Amino acid sequence: MKNDEIYVEVGQHVAKLRMARGITQTQLAETLDVSPSYISCIEHGKRGLSMKRIVEIADALDASCDDILRGPRKCSVNFDDLSQFRPESFIAQFNELFFRLSQKCPELFEGHDKR
Repeated sequence: MKNDEIYVEVGQHVAKLRMARGITQTQLAETLDVSPSYISCIEHGKRGLSMKRIVEIADALDASCDDILRGPRKCSVNFDDLSQFRPESFIAQFNELFFRLSQKCPELFEGHDKR
């Protein structure tokens, strides 16, 4: 994939996340202390982003850097038909996520019982 294709894809992710949160380009620009035209250039794939800027945008949109780079994840649960829902699967995924979080950020769990 070429750089310009990556810029377009990342820009689309930024736009999608921004709109999903009901934020205008102007509001995002104010949060980041940049011009609205800069946000427009990002969203149209005309500007590349530094890692610092990706983190700033992710923070401003309450998203992850992965959401910015690869797109927001889609929910895999069909809430119209919960007959497929298996609590044991959910619990296993939650436990795995909790374990990984405790490994990466042990300071979050200091002073708490590890049961």
